[in-house]
Order: sequence, then structure tokens, then C-alpha cells
Amino acid sequence: MKVNLLRSTVLLLILLPGLVSLCIAGRRDKAMLFPAAPKDTVSGTLVNLGPQITMTTIQSAVFFKDKKGNDLLYTVVRGLPAHLAGYDLKTNNLVVDIPLDKMDGAWGTTVSTDGTFYAGGGGGHLYRYTPGASAAEDLGLPLGTETYIWDLISGEDGEIFGASYPGCRVFRYHPKDGFTDVGKGPIVPGENYVHGIAFNKETGKIYAGIGSHARLVELDITSGEKREMLPKKYHSQAFVYDVRLIRDLPGGDRLFATVTDIGKTLVYNLKTGVLEKELDKLTIRSAIKAPTGNKIFYGDDVNYFVADLTAPVASPQALGRSAGILASHWISPHMLYLFNRRGQLITYNTDSNISSSLALKIPAQPISINAVSAGPDGKIWTGGYLSGSNAAFDPATGKSAEYRGMSQTEGVTVDGRVMYFGIYPHGRLYRYDTDQPWSIDKNNPKMIAKIPQQSRFFAGTSLREQNKIFFGSVPEYGLLGGSLVEYNVLTEKIETFNDVVPKLSIVSLVNSGGNVYGGTSVWGGLGVQPDKNEASLFVWDPVQKKKTFEVVPVENAKAITFLMNGPDGNIWGVADGILFIFNPVTQNVVSKHLIYEVSDERKKKNIWHEVSMVIHPSGDIYGTGGGKLFKIDPITKSVTTILSPASKLTMEGNGTFYFSRGKDLWQYKLQ
Repeated sequence: MKVNLLRSTVLLLILLPGLVSLCIAGRRDKAMLFPAAPKDTVSGTLVNLGPQITMTTIQSAVFFKDKKGNDLLYTVVRGLPAHLAGYDLKTNNLVVDIPLDKMDGAWGTTVSTDGTFYAGGGGGHLYRYTPGASAAEDLGLPLGTETYIWDLISGEDGEIFGASYPGCRVFRYHPKDGFTDVGKGPIVPGENYVHGIAFNKETGKIYAGIGSHARLVELDITSGEKREMLPKKYHSQAFVYDVRLIRDLPGGDRLFATVTDIGKTLVYNLKTGVLEKELDKLTIRSAIKAPTGNKIFYGDDVNYFVADLTAPVASPQALGRSAGILASHWISPHMLYLFNRRGQLITYNTDSNISSSLALKIPAQPISINAVSAGPDGKIWTGGYLSGSNAAFDPATGKSAEYRGMSQTEGVTVDGRVMYFGIYPHGRLYRYDTDQPWSIDKNNPKMIAKIPQQSRFFAGTSLREQNKIFFGSVPEYGLLGGSLVEYNVLTEKIETFNDVVPKLSIVSLVNSGGNVYGGTSVWGGLGVQPDKNEASLFVWDPVQKKKTFEVVPVENAKAITFLMNGPDGNIWGVADGILFIFNPVTQNVVSKHLIYEVSDERKKKNIWHEVSMVIHPSGDIYGTGGGKLFKIDPITKSVTTILSPASKLTMEGNGTFYFSRGKDLWQYKLQ
């Protein structure tokens, strides 16, 4: 009784400021910040359940001959870590399988004139490998600043060039010189992405495709001089994605550049400087000219073709299925090799018009976990980063099963026996009935929405009494302003509300008293800087279908990455590592408490979804954020750091915790 009285007294003291002052819409709440008290680590049983999802995802490849004249194919398999996979085309056997420890996959691969293989992608590290060596060499981050490599291309005398993010740079690497900044700064100031590059050895010009506001720039590698080539009517598009130069065509060399959104490939005559035509989107990164004549072999997402793309009217001839060609190579004047993203080696004979296909042995790799959620079926669900797919761990059997068919899961919302998945890219929502077998072919899960100009759904909340589910989104690349999406469970109708919080993304949701509470982030899609300085909390009336209240709960915070119904009847939220307690009746913040520090440097980078918290049966609050697993006392708000690294916490009904570390799912039980 004395303990309960003490807890009630402390709780009253915490709530008292909120009972005597009302908060007006849009104001900054000045509740005092209480620092977290350091505590000792809580003991418990920790079990690594291991990787949950393995994939054979490949995104780039290159054919080449080694110094002995052997025909080889090298690619990189996504994973933690990524693996370099090399094949001898005489036997089609896997002859190289080497980990690339600081890379999770490669968008760019090339072979320099001296026969050295290079790969770059996620993590930003550039790797090189000499055929026959026992290991690949990590060359570090290009220019010391770039964290993603989107494309690589061979230059002359052993040099290579690369396209990078976030500095919008074109870099050069040579074994004697190291890295140099070819463009002497961003290729386009204010942009983040150089996505594709092509190099003309005759003129010393590089052609760079830019995003997330489309540009195409000619760059002189000697002077650093830049010239914009993309007509202004295309500037509203997001990316010039891939760029390919094909030489020795009638009338001049041609530059092919793919523009996203409109899904078109532009064809430039570099001799005349004229934009000659606009074609339907081609997979131009792997396009290749025939050894003789003017025909070009290329693919799209489904088939591969041959056509004279310089003719006034191109008449493509379909040659077969392709599933996305990554690389092409003439192994003889009449024998074309193609390699696609499914790991198939396709051989096409131009004399007989006969093709054959062989599935190469791609070594599957574990991929990073991007989402963790307790399902209504008693299983712990995970979603894979970039490569997609899902898995479910069954605590009753101690086994996991993988479920294919969906791409990257950003968020999961549970309503009864149904799970809703927010899927990237292109702002898609899927509904999965856990009482029925998983079958993409039979629409379980079923896509229920694809929201225009939206990219990622991290947030969701179920209003069961109204038969509605609400979702919050982050917009597409280069855009600001997320959407609030309402799904009617009975009618299956989707209603989208834009500009609920202009220029802010909606990254966390919870419901209380029949209203929806939303947390926002100043960050929009990748490739654009915020327009606002602070994240706000808003209240949405689902009956009137309008916003009724908005406040900045933590001054200067960039993102409210979590909201939940707290044990005290208030809304608990986390903004930039600070726990705030919001009274939904008086509509003010009654207290703030530091959970973990967020550096000024971190605040300069996209923050969408960083925190997860649950209420344990003991009454204590457990969560992950800032890379740590922590406990919060519900009365004093004191914080205990349990362990690190940890992220994406969820909890089984009996109080057993699950969280992710990279590719692994971990289980934590209190003693």
C-alpha cells in the first residue's frame, strides 16, 4: 500500500503542470528537461537467433579476360558482408568467393586496363581484386567523405572513375595517385547523387547522371569544366539514372541516358550535340554494339532486343526473356553472353538466332534486418533491407521460415489477425491475413495501395472501433511532405490526405480517445534538404477528417521517431533521443527526459525511424534507440542502458524481447 501511495504521489507531481496550463496549437512547449540518471546493466539471458533472411541479390557484373586470356565473369552478392563471386566461363564454375567486409552490395563494378577488378556500393568503400589473389583490398571511402558508390567505369592506364553519394562527386582512382576529385566539388551544387557515368577516352569527357533533381552534365576531366546537357523540360524529373556511351555509330558516337519518373531513355549524338530521340526506357548500362554493323543489343526489365537505335524509326526485335541484363560480352563475333539479375548466363548465337540459359551457382548471403515486429500469429516477423523478403521466427519451435515476394519492409502495423506492411519503393501498402497461407500469387499478402509521390511507410495505427487503419509516409526522392493515408477495413477504400503537416514527413502514429496522433520528421525523401527546422506533433480527427492541433514538443528536434500510449494515460513520444510526455486531455507536454544523446552531426542526416518501445508485463518500459537497448522506469523516468548495439525492439506476449543487430535477430529474456 505504501509503495502504491508513493507511486501515485510521484505520478500526480509529474502530471500537475499539465493540469494547470493548456497548450495552444503550434506553440513550443517549455516543459523542463530532466536528465537521465546512469544505471547499471540489467542482467538477463541473451541468445543470437542468427540470420533470418538469405538472398542471392546481385546488382552489377562485368565480363573480362584475365592476363592468361581466360574469360571470366565477376559479380557481387548482397549481404552482410557482401561477397565477390567469380566464374570461369570455360566451365561456368564458381572460382572466387571472397567476403568484402565493409560492403553490403555493389552497384558499380568495372575492370581497369591493367586487369584489376573494382567494386563499390553500399558502405562507400571501394574494393579492388586481382584475379588469383586470396583476398580483396579495401581502398577506403572515396575522397574520405563519400558513403555510397553508384557506378564505376574504366579509364586509361589503370585508372577508374566513380559516381558517388552524398557529395554528388565524380572521383578518380589510380594505384599510384589514390583518390582525386575530378569535378573539384559537387557536379551540381545542392544535389547529392551522381548515379551513372560514362567516359569518352577520345575527348577526355565524362557524362554524369544526377539526382534527385535530374541533370545530365558533361565534365572535362582535365579542367573540371562542366556543361549542362539535359533540356529544362526534364528538370522536374528525379534522376538521370544510367548513362551509357556507344561509339563508332553512323554519324557519331551516341550517349544514352535514362530519365526516371517518365521512364524514357534519351539519345544524344555527341558529334552534332543534338538530342536525337526519346525512347521507351532501356536497360542501357548493359547495352552493347554488334562487332560489325550498327545494331545494338539491349534489354528492359523483361526481354532483350536488337535494333538499330540510330535509325529514324527503331524497329526492335525481341530475342528472348532477360529479367534485367546486368552485363553483356561478345565471346566471339557471333556469340553474345548476357548475365541477368537472376544469376542466369544467357548465350545467344547471332547466326542461328538460338539462345540458351544456365543458372549459375550464386552463393546466398544473409542480409541486414530492416524491420522487426511481433505478429498476431505469435511469431516474430522480420523484413530484409534492400533485397527485401520477409521471415518469421516461431518461438514455439525455435525455427524461422522465409517468405518471398515483397521488397523492402519499412514498417508493420497489426490489426487483429491481419498484418499491414509498408513497402519500399513507390509507397506501397500490403495486407496479410495470418490465418491464411502466405501466397503472393493468391494475393495474400495483397497490395491495397500505391500512393503517388510517396516512398516509405514507417508508421501505422489501428482504430478498430472505426474499422480504419491510418498510415504515415515519407515522400519520394527529392520531395518534401508526407501523406496521412486512411484505409477502411470494411470497404477497402483508400483516402489520402496531403499537406497535413506541410513539408514534414509523417514517421510515427498512435491513437487515443478516437483521435490519431502523428509524429513528424523535417527530412523528406533522400536528396533534398529540409525546409523546416523542427518536428511537430499533430492531432487528427478521423471523423471530421482534419487536423485539430499541432505543437512542437521538443525544441529544435528534427524527428519524432516514436509514439505510444504510455502507462499513465498520456502519449509518450521520442524526439532526437528525448522522451516527452504529452497529456492528450490538456494538450501540453508535462515533462521531458533524456534517453540518449543525438549528436549535431547525426541531426544533419536523414532521421525517419530510430526508436521502438514496449511496455513489459512488469510495468517497466523497454526500448531501442541510438543503437542501445534500454529500460525506463515508468514513474521516475530513470534510464538503464542494458546493452549495445541493438535496434528495432519488439516483444512477445510473455515478455520476451527481440531486437536486431545487423543481419541477426536476437532474443533477450529477463532473469
